[in-house]
Amino acid sequence: MKGIHYRGKRMFLFKVMVVCISIASVDAMEKSNVDSLAQALTRLMEEQTLLEGKLFLFGEGSLKPDYKRAYDLFLRALSHNYGASEACYWLGYMRYEGRGVEEDLGSSLNFFLTATDYIGRDAQMDPLLSASILYATGLLYKIKKNYKRALDFFSLILRFDESEMVLRARRQLARIKPPSEWWQDGSYYEMGTGGKKKDFNEAKKCYEIIAAVECPEQADAWNRLGIFHLGNWGRMMSDYSKAQKYFEKAANQEINLKARAFAFNKLGELFGDDEWIEQDYSKSRYYYEKAANQEIIKERVWAWIELGNYFRDGLGVQQDFGKAKEYYRKAITYGEEMDKGAAYTEFAAILCEKEVERVRKNYGDPVAYYEKMAQQEIDAYARGWAWWQLGGIFADEYRGREIDFRKAREYYKKAAECADPLIKYGVQEEFDRLRSEFASLDNGDRENGSGENV
Repeated sequence: MKGIHYRGKRMFLFKVMVVCISIASVDAMEKSNVDSLAQALTRLMEEQTLLEGKLFLFGEGSLKPDYKRAYDLFLRALSHNYGASEACYWLGYMRYEGRGVEEDLGSSLNFFLTATDYIGRDAQMDPLLSASILYATGLLYKIKKNYKRALDFFSLILRFDESEMVLRARRQLARIKPPSEWWQDGSYYEMGTGGKKKDFNEAKKCYEIIAAVECPEQADAWNRLGIFHLGNWGRMMSDYSKAQKYFEKAANQEINLKARAFAFNKLGELFGDDEWIEQDYSKSRYYYEKAANQEIIKERVWAWIELGNYFRDGLGVQQDFGKAKEYYRKAITYGEEMDKGAAYTEFAAILCEKEVERVRKNYGDPVAYYEKMAQQEIDAYARGWAWWQLGGIFADEYRGREIDFRKAREYYKKAAECADPLIKYGVQEEFDRLRSEFASLDNGDRENGSGENV
């Protein structure tokens, strides 16, 4: 409970000297100034009482502690305008520790509660003193097993700026209520559920409490705080350097592997976006590769898609469509439906549209080019790719060519016979889009007795 340190005698003596010199020239002053000087001297004397109390409580140099004199001086300071709140704190401290007086937790708590009455009323009150008073009060309620009141007082400390006392309060809160319950409360505040109003600042406080103690949820809390500091959460101010530090903490621990893999991906995202911190494709790719080597399949799929994008667009590496396709193929093979859709979208964004344009520019009619490619027997993937492109050409208006859904369906069916998962999934995506948009194509399928797939 010590927390609050006393100032030395020298500063006090200097202040007294300044006041005395001022009083020596009092004849030349107006009455209002004389009153001000008198008030200043009174305050200095009150400061002296408090200072002496702390000197006798802890001792200094050759001066040994004298608990009885310290206790009496703090009692005298209770009647002063200045220092009464701090005197209450030290009286409570002495009752708690049993220093020179009988140990009495009830009396100690009463002194601390009296000190809390000054918080908020005294604008000049030291924030560290305020936090120390609240902490001591919460600690005594915890000892008395009144956990609800203890939670209330420890929570009040969280409104102060970051300090060791705030960190200690978070740890106490995590001991009184399990981190799993704080995690649930944080989720409720984020979503506005569980009887709680949506409040991202309260959610952030919950995650900060979890992050202060070693527990299974700690790394998850670091990741949530990292996301919060990226901004756009309840109009919270962004702080990308803090976000990076939180993700690095989660990435460097080895207990929660899921949180670790997620943090690697977020660091990859952070360094890959020039809106956040200094863009560094090399670092970004490094973290995505780390995520791709973790055991958490969802995070591996996310990393594969991003690595595919890097090779697709030549971001910090030489452009390589072949490597891009390998990564996308992995994502589609192992990912869930949403991941597969993301991989397909990224893949098609450049490899479909730009490839068709490249063929048109270099070979003339893309239909003739792809039909020739589809006849070759060497590469099954190339054949499937060619049929897929032909289906896409006839499914959409392409440079004046008429739409022909029958031909598109025929080509998609041939493409679907390719064993490559990237081709199969992409073709099915295209075909499902056509079925939802054009009832005639769906009716044609029914007439021919075909099922839901291509």
